[in-house]
Amino acid sequence: MPVAIGTSLLVILINSLTALGTRAGTGTLDWPLLAGFAACAAVGSNLGNRLTARLHPQALTTAFAGLVTVLAVAMAAVALPHLWAP
Repeated sequence: MPVAIGTSLLVILINSLTALGTRAGTGTLDWPLLAGFAACAAVGSNLGNRLTARLHPQALTTAFAGLVTVLAVAMAAVALPHLWAP
């Protein structure tokens, strides 16, 4: 589980830095929005850390697998119709 979480966070970091670098090059950064996302990430990280200490590892693994599955299905539902669009 720690490897899966670490890998997920690394991918998120790479995507975020790439997007930030691209946006910074255009000179149009919405700093209040970025601050809001950073604040939510900090609060979520803190709450997740507390939750980890209280839940069984199997419950966390199941919840994480469920979340990844739901995200994959949602992304496929959005992307697949565009594959067959003219």
